[in-house]
Amino acid sequence: MAHTTLKPPAMPHPFEGHSPGQPRALRGYGVLLASFLTLASGFAGWFRASGRELPDRVALADLLLLSVAGHKMARMIAKDRVTSVVRAPFTRFEGDAGPGEVDETARGGGVRRAVGELLVCPYCLGMWVSAGLAAGLLIVPRFTRWVSAVLVTFFGSELLQSPTPGRSPGCQAEHEHLTLSHSSPLLGGDALPSGPWPNATAAIRLPAFGCWRSSPISAVF
Repeated sequence: MAHTTLKPPAMPHPFEGHSPGQPRALRGYGVLLASFLTLASGFAGWFRASGRELPDRVALADLLLLSVAGHKMARMIAKDRVTSVVRAPFTRFEGDAGPGEVDETARGGGVRRAVGELLVCPYCLGMWVSAGLAAGLLIVPRFTRWVSAVLVTFFGSELLQSPTPGRSPGCQAEHEHLTLSHSSPLLGGDALPSGPWPNATAAIRLPAFGCWRSSPISAVF
């Protein structure tokens, strides 16, 4: 009698079924996470071995300074036109965005794609930049404050140069009108009086939201 050998069922991949409709660079994310934890652990070990001590608290002025500086640095890395040279191996140019900024998307797969997604995301870069600034404050506080002051000053300069809604060449929304019929739900249905002109329409001036989104001040929100 022939003996049949039953093969054990194959174990499913741990990432299988996570995002079937949208492939994601999960292994790349793992590499980035491991890299961050390795760097943080290495710094903590070195800091302790150096005999330095952590301060009991961080001054409020330093927290505010590093918060704004971290925001600006992450934004520069992720969106600035000049820093495209750093992102280029991992991203694809999509088009111009706000003043001095561009839109890019990650390309490739695996670790390359994960790095690309990190580099085009100021929110994602925030953790890396914040950790770097906090480490600098512990080791070289004067230099870190000076660099942060430069970034904060640059950020303030951008706010002052932000285009006024409806004034910059790219802002056309203020000069456009939205034509709505008297039955439009945006006008509450009966917003326009009925009368001898049943097909009358109303023109509503649109605020220049497009200008707001393209302005550097939008980076605050």
